[in-house]
Amino acid sequence: LVTKAARGFASIGVMHGTRVCIALPNGIDFLAAWFGLARLGAIEVPINLEFKGTQVRYVVEDAGAEILVTNQWFLIEHHRHIEECVRLHTVVLIDRAKSGSPSSRFSVRSFQEILENDFDLEGVRSVRSSDPVAIMYTSGTTGSPKGVLLCHEHEICLGENIAKSIDLKPNDCFYNFFPMHHNTAQGIITCSTLLAGAQMLLVDRFSRTRFWTDVKAHACTTFYAMGAILEILNKDTDGIATSKGHTLRIGWGIAMGVEQVRRFSELFGVGFVTGYGSTEVNMVAISSGGDSRPG
Repeated sequence: LVTKAARGFASIGVMHGTRVCIALPNGIDFLAAWFGLARLGAIEVPINLEFKGTQVRYVVEDAGAEILVTNQWFLIEHHRHIEECVRLHTVVLIDRAKSGSPSSRFSVRSFQEILENDFDLEGVRSVRSSDPVAIMYTSGTTGSPKGVLLCHEHEICLGENIAKSIDLKPNDCFYNFFPMHHNTAQGIITCSTLLAGAQMLLVDRFSRTRFWTDVKAHACTTFYAMGAILEILNKDTDGIATSKGHTLRIGWGIAMGVEQVRRFSELFGVGFVTGYGSTEVNMVAISSGGDSRPG
């Protein structure tokens, strides 16, 4: 599927260095688009689906994106602002049966259609570890979000750091409920899973009522948490009963209170590895599983 995606994107002009926005919910289409673009040496620019129209326009224009991969809902919701992105010339829809163009500003293509394009990748420029793979936008706490340019080696190194810290193995399953536009879902969880040859359960979002059911149904052995998530699970009155027989062996988390970690470990028998990092600099400090420093 990834090779098909790479061929399809190449057939519509995507090449090494082309900047392509992805605005999709969690799912196989996001993964196929992300990896297909990486295969070509193109640069993925994920968009937060919670962004308002002006924020969407800002990211597309600031990144210099020429192509947007999305669905009909997003295109309709933000059509006016997408129209104003002057460098954008093509929109690829994952849920459109046939090609068409509701706008004179850009062409609209079907993802399923371009997957059938038999483009020869033999002459495609090879990808180096130092080549850019993504531009990820920060939260913008002191102004507009800033685009962080990440290379392939950065994401591989991040995945290696996480996998090593929790001794991730092929028989593990990493539970991923974070949005794919963020590097928690991409670099931390997906890349560590790939590098370890493990499995990943990818769902649309965190759900208190679904958490333990998902963990047990898919034999998940690890997950990534933040303090607010632990707080919700710790206060779940059905948690003890629902979690009975769970398969979690360890968690990875940030911004967790000492009491939150202690309570979760007490209730469910799961400890945590923690650390500090950022989109820009990778995970620069990681605690060891057997010698965590509370807080």
